[in-house]
Amino acid sequence: MNYDFCKHQMYSNEQTSTGMAIFDHVFNTMQEKPLKPEQGLKLLRQILDVHTIQRPPFSILIFSEKEVNALVDYSLKTYLRHFYLYEYAFKPKVELVLRTELMGGGNAMSSKAVISQQSHSNDDQRVLPDGLGGKDVTMMTSRTGD
Repeated sequence: MNYDFCKHQMYSNEQTSTGMAIFDHVFNTMQEKPLKPEQGLKLLRQILDVHTIQRPPFSILIFSEKEVNALVDYSLKTYLRHFYLYEYAFKPKVELVLRTELMGGGNAMSSKAVISQQSHSNDDQRVLPDGLGGKDVTMMTSRTGD
């Protein structure tokens, strides 16, 4: 999508590479921190401002003001407009599983509950106090932490 935009605007190879790297950096930063769309737009403008002035080694002129405005408008109409959709799609899914297990021999009355938090990268298991009996329960938690 970003590449098509750059080609449609007839950007040079240097401008295309820089524009795509900036979009990638903003996207990854917004996913890691997490930032709101308004903060992402502010970050995008700050990075693009560095590429509108020729002051080596601090900044290099790559985009004109007109091109910066086109990049900002494009990001507002695409990525920032649908930011929460991208956030939902790219955040790892976290699933919480609660199960109970009987402790001890044949007629023991105590039980323990084990909570297992499953994600794409690791498993986390915790034991709850005695007295939590019942059936296995699966609970979905929010991907965004909301």
